[in-house]
Amino acid sequence: GMPGETAAAICCMMFGGVLEQFPGLKVCFAHGCGAFPFTLGRIEHGFNVRPDLCATDSTISPRCVEFETISLSVFPQHVSLFVILYNLDIRHRNVVSLSEM
Repeated sequence: GMPGETAAAICCMMFGGVLEQFPGLKVCFAHGCGAFPFTLGRIEHGFNVRPDLCATDSTISPRCVEFETISLSVFPQHVSLFVILYNLDIRHRNVVSLSEM
């Protein structure tokens, strides 16, 4: 996938109210959610200061949405950042370091 497009898709689902309208919906974004973890601060800032532009159909903060991700990533630090930003308790399965390949 393309990291920017993945981040945009997450924002569209959040700010479009999809995740609020369908609270039981399970959505999984590939590759550690692309660029989303790296731009979360900016996305959250836009949500807080310009809700007229960002959150016209959503009342949930970007940090409070629930979705799943496949943590396949080139850099282990990418997954670590995601865990730190969201205070997650994740279980690693079949983790292979690129240096082992």
